[in-house]
Amino acid sequence: MNYIIEKADLANAETDLQIRQLIKAAFKDDFLHAEGHIVRNIASNASRPSFILIAKENNEIIGCNAFIANDFFLNSKNYVGYQSCWTATHPNHQGKKVFVNIINEAKKILLQEGAGFLYGLPNDNSYPIFVKKLDFTEYDSMFSRIISMPFAGKIFTNNSYQPLLHDAVEIDEEQLYEHKKRQRPADILRVNHNNSFIWGKLEKRKKYGIEFSFFIVGGIKLSEPGSLQGLISGVFKTYKVRFIDIVSCSLNTNNGIIKKWKKASGLNGFIYYNLNMPDNIKLNLMFGSIDVF
Repeated sequence: MNYIIEKADLANAETDLQIRQLIKAAFKDDFLHAEGHIVRNIASNASRPSFILIAKENNEIIGCNAFIANDFFLNSKNYVGYQSCWTATHPNHQGKKVFVNIINEAKKILLQEGAGFLYGLPNDNSYPIFVKKLDFTEYDSMFSRIISMPFAGKIFTNNSYQPLLHDAVEIDEEQLYEHKKRQRPADILRVNHNNSFIWGKLEKRKKYGIEFSFFIVGGIKLSEPGSLQGLISGVFKTYKVRFIDIVSCSLNTNNGIIKKWKKASGLNGFIYYNLNMPDNIKLNLMFGSIDVF
């Protein structure tokens, strides 16, 4: 290949500008992200830094991919998982396997650095490449909707269910929530119940000319058995929404606390690539773990 792949120096103003111009060109956007926007978006306060890999040809950045770091816990041991996102290849340089080579280089770097795994929730363009060419494993995205009604918590949840935490990879939910809150202070909302919490955002949608309000769940931290009922009641009471929508990875051991799930329509599955993790783990990921939430 006629290009090199390296970590971007995000403190360099010219590099930052080239990456933003690349993303504008790749996605045919009418606007250019503000200076420093991408750096702020990927800064997660994890125990290891997030970064961007760039492909350069003749000193021009022709491709990039960001890797956002998050702390995870497996059987009380800390691992860092990296979400693959902000993927772009310049239209003039497509067909050069830029994206494939960037991801393969990231695998080498992160394997040597001791990172746990790579993951993401790809769009329709990158999904087949991740699964068919880059050896990522896909796990279905599952969907559940809780309707505002009397005793909704009892109707929609299994209060007696005890999650199987052994071999379950749990994201640092507080860290993730704080990351999202810094990005969008007015939009990211939270409800606490005892030592547990649920966080997400509000959306409004129209159907048959009628507007409905939704609380879209980003993540849930359950510290006590039965706390989900209190969290659900808190969301309905605080935000007066008609529905609570939840998207979760099919491997999530907490899914059993919700009674009804179905495969999420119009949404690809969560993808996973093992670097330094034990085999046969459970992946407790929810919708808020991805950058576009």
